[in-house]
Amino acid sequence: MNKKPAISRRDFLFGLTALSILPFSQEVRAAAEFEPFQFGYLTGSYLATKMPDSYKLLQESQLFLQDAIKGFNRDKLDFVLFGGDNVEIPGKDEENWQLFIDIAQSLNCPWNFVIGEQDVSGPAAVNKMDLYGRDWKGKGLTSGHPYWSYDPTTNVHVVGLDTTQSNSTIGNISESQLSWFKQDLSANRNKFTIVLSHHPLLPPAPFDSGGVWDDYICPQGPSAREIIGSHPEVRLAISGHVHVNQIQQEKDVWYVSSPSLAVYPCAYRIFRVTPQSVTVETYQISFPALLKKARKQVESWSLPYKYNPKVQAFCDLLEGAKEDQNVRLSLKVAGKKTEVNQPKIKKGKEAEEPKDRDKGKDKDKDKDKDKDKDKDKDKDKAKEKGKDKDKSKDKDKKSQDKKGKNHDDSSKSAGDNAKDETLLKEKKSEPPLESPEKSPSADTPATNAPVDQLGLPAAPTTPAPSAPPEPTATPRTPTTPTTPTTPRTPRSPKTPATTTTPATPTMPAIPTSPPSATDSKAGAGKGSSVQSGSNSKTPEGQ
Repeated sequence: MNKKPAISRRDFLFGLTALSILPFSQEVRAAAEFEPFQFGYLTGSYLATKMPDSYKLLQESQLFLQDAIKGFNRDKLDFVLFGGDNVEIPGKDEENWQLFIDIAQSLNCPWNFVIGEQDVSGPAAVNKMDLYGRDWKGKGLTSGHPYWSYDPTTNVHVVGLDTTQSNSTIGNISESQLSWFKQDLSANRNKFTIVLSHHPLLPPAPFDSGGVWDDYICPQGPSAREIIGSHPEVRLAISGHVHVNQIQQEKDVWYVSSPSLAVYPCAYRIFRVTPQSVTVETYQISFPALLKKARKQVESWSLPYKYNPKVQAFCDLLEGAKEDQNVRLSLKVAGKKTEVNQPKIKKGKEAEEPKDRDKGKDKDKDKDKDKDKDKDKDKDKAKEKGKDKDKSKDKDKKSQDKKGKNHDDSSKSAGDNAKDETLLKEKKSEPPLESPEKSPSADTPATNAPVDQLGLPAAPTTPAPSAPPEPTATPRTPTTPTTPTTPRTPRSPKTPATTTTPATPTMPAIPTSPPSATDSKAGAGKGSSVQSGSNSKTPEGQ
């Protein structure tokens, strides 16, 4: 009796082929159902406002965070994820966390976050939901616990786990959270899924080697990876905490450990995802001097010396190899990592994409040149206006000087005319002069003596009479005018007196007797002696 086999050879081969194809078809289906997208990732900003630097640059933490946000805004990102240790401590009255929120709000795309141990540590216990629950509203928080999941874009799913313990570097994932995690992944099959946690679920070297390094890992990491391994839609898991830049793969899942922002190498990342690959780009902050300071501050950290007595070796570990910095991770071929031809850890201002960004730079340069030209034109116009103003001022000054001179000339000429009229009246009141050929008698008054070139009585050769003459008959001696230097010629009483150069005379006191030539010389001598005397007193006073 011939027995038929339990399964035919044909059915066996068909079933084997179906089993081999099924996982691959699910993977392709999950990857093919989403459109390319890109997002930013940042961890370890340690924002603090009133705390000193350590191996963390807390004094510069706000500057670094703002610089990273500017880097994200230069790209057209679909969303941004913050990976925990966002603040050093929440701060008094939550001031550090509130500052973080204010800075994060300047992003031009949606954002979400998980928490690290520093976010829940401090002198007083921190209730995670009381402090952060309101900031997760509308961002996938449904369980009433500090872990969440949501779809930032079509057919893309992100899960945020809570791995933190207050005032402890060791991570923890509760059993209830692991159960929720499994259910959430099962409910979101055929979506490209990213798992976000602060502690690495697959620790990078040397944190996978036990001993002192176990103080920085999450003991429930293997359990979480087992759940991830049973869901092929999960292709990417991102973490921070240990500051190491390293990328590993396990069961077609890429585990990306990222550097911190406030700890050397002070970097953040941008992920560009397509159905075929995930491109990872790493950018440092834009301040070279502060990068040097951050590298130097690593020497004050005890952890590097547990790795290698030479701090330089730990700094290299934090930077990561080139294939861990800028790399393309295949979603089709297991384990395939292709280094992207880019500089070793880009600087923040180099976050420009190839062609479009270069065109944008050229346009910006042209705009800057045009602005410089406009500024130069404005400066030239301002200079010309200034010159015109100076010219108009000079013209105004000249016209004012001319007006002043004319005014002075008119006032001086009026003064001279008044003086001449006074002299003319005095001349008229004087008796007529006798001829020089007629000898004077003894009774002739001294006013009838011969006249000098100015038409005034000359000095008498005999002593003056004891009795003073009549005041009205005594001639006035005018002050010597400054100009002209030539003496005036006698004028006829009928001719009005005019002067060539204006000068406002001061009337001298009426002399008791006519001045003599010797007296005038003596007066001149006294004047000169006073002037020289004043000069001679200066050194004595000193």
